[in-house]
Amino acid sequence: MYPTDYYYYYYYYYYYYYYYYYYYYYYYYYYYYYCYYCYYYYYSSSSYYYYYYYYYYYYYYYYYYYYYYYYYYYYYYYYYYYYYYYYYFYYYCYYLYCYYYYYCCYICCYCYYCYSCY
Repeated sequence: MYPTDYYYYYYYYYYYYYYYYYYYYYYYYYYYYYCYYCYYYYYSSSSYYYYYYYYYYYYYYYYYYYYYYYYYYYYYYYYYYYYYYYYYFYYYCYYLYCYYYYYCCYICCYCYYCYSCY
């Protein structure tokens, strides 16, 4: 198993972790949206400011998890591009080593065999 396979699954772990938080707060957002409209219709006649208190309370949490979601979004992209370049750097050095070994030994003609006869 190549080292890149580890970072491949590591990237997908953060990918689904980020989507888990995205959809979690997505439904969290709609849940509170529904609830505060219920508060509005129930308390509109007697507690108008009570509704506005929960309305801004809901927006506070909405924007808080909105930036929380973007934090993990860019965190995921940071790791994605980091291991993306690591992946290409690894294979670039791998093929350079193969050609080097081929021209030095005149034995290993294929990269796989070249890599195995180190």
